[in-house]
Amino acid sequence: MYSRSVFGAVGFVWAWFFFRWFRDRPADHPAVNAAELALMPRPEEANAPDHVNVPWTNKNLTVKWEHFVSKLEPNRKETFTALIMD
Repeated sequence: MYSRSVFGAVGFVWAWFFFRWFRDRPADHPAVNAAELALMPRPEEANAPDHVNVPWTNKNLTVKWEHFVSKLEPNRKETFTALIMD
């Protein structure tokens, strides 16, 4: 019972520090100075476009995912491969 109270208190303290320190936009943080603000992109520049134009005309590509697990060597890493086919 005591350990749950300790871990719960640590969690609340951590959450309080997290919400005080972290921001969605770094420019909103009180510790950011003018030199750092000048280096940061404006919000309208930072957003990636929703659509990217590609130079090729055939935009219908098939993506096949392959997953490999070695059954002969059980502690080996799994591999994932994306094959892009026309």
